[in-house]
Amino acid sequence: MKAAKHVPAWPAYNLKDRPTMRIAEKCDVIDNRFSGEIACGFR
Repeated sequence: MKAAKHVPAWPAYNLKDRPTMRIAEKCDVIDNRFSGEIACGFR
């Protein structure tokens, strides 16, 4: 399925990159967006 116009491709979620789509005026994909929070919770 194609993304909407001006929206980047959003790869399937995986535990290595953890791609997350930020939906705002300008959408973008952020890898490991919550890596700091995840690291704190599993120490």
